[in-house]
Amino acid sequence: MSNPISSQPDLNSALLKAVDLSITFRVPTGSLKAVDNVSFQVKAGETVAIVGESGSGKTTLALSLMRTNPPSSGSIYFENQDVTNLSEKALKDFRKKVQMVFQDPYSSLDPRMTVAKVIGEPLRAHHKLSKSELREQAGKLLEAVGLSADLLDRRASQFSGGQRQRIAIARALALNPQVLIADEPVSALDVSTQAQIVNLLQRIQEERNISYVLVSHDLRLVYHLATRVVVMYLGRVVEEGVCDDVVSNPQHPYTAALLSAVPALDEASRKERIVLNGAPPSPIARPTGCSFHPRCPIAREQCKTQTPELQQLPNGRNVACFFPGELQPHIEFSTSTKE
Repeated sequence: MSNPISSQPDLNSALLKAVDLSITFRVPTGSLKAVDNVSFQVKAGETVAIVGESGSGKTTLALSLMRTNPPSSGSIYFENQDVTNLSEKALKDFRKKVQMVFQDPYSSLDPRMTVAKVIGEPLRAHHKLSKSELREQAGKLLEAVGLSADLLDRRASQFSGGQRQRIAIARALALNPQVLIADEPVSALDVSTQAQIVNLLQRIQEERNISYVLVSHDLRLVYHLATRVVVMYLGRVVEEGVCDDVVSNPQHPYTAALLSAVPALDEASRKERIVLNGAPPSPIARPTGCSFHPRCPIAREQCKTQTPELQQLPNGRNVACFFPGELQPHIEFSTSTKE
């Protein structure tokens, strides 16, 4: 028998935690609830991936964890402290510990600034360092991400996409954060460069014991990096659990459909892909009952009238579905390639 998920924070084990977090925006036609009552936690040294289609609310949630998007309701905890409504000074201190790497390395760095200034910017804002000390620290950070300190005087516009993302990571690491939020960190890069950045992120985590919140639609990337996975649909969590368990045995039909969409190596798997009808409905006019039911291949009448709550199954998985585990994708991830 399943049990409702408690929304109370387990502050003794969580480094960063969202509790009943909701984010609502005013739009001309009414209110848009981009994040709806989301709870999850990140422990020290682990990677929690937030996955879902475009418009699922995952980036809005990530920005809220940085306090860039203030939550409309709910709470954010960091190191046992409620950081939901911090003063400007306290927020500045908080952001030293929680940093972010954005999706597009071409727009996240000022092309007019030298690398020394880009990386030194957070150091100047938070520490009193001389010019020589700033340059020395920037050089060390550049070398930590696999680039030479000799490149400090070049402008960001002179680098490739992969190099720019390394510079963005170096800047995020400048204040020695405990949590790094990475929003689609490799999606704008070519495949070979993606692999290099993934290896870099893995090495940094091993060396620094840093925690990652990984926002991504790439489930192969998630499989190789994540400890746990939070699956979002239309602003709500529909499934959450240990990465290997979610990938090998998804319990929510939406998770199964996402896994089914991963490119397959053989023609048979491609033919058995789970195809969802239509696009996600508007968060301004949500369907009654389960938000996923208009696209769900296994929806029943109950799904059209009742909203499933996030429940803990006997296997420890958290799922918001009346019929968990009925739909399974026809794809296998090779465990031999997972580091």
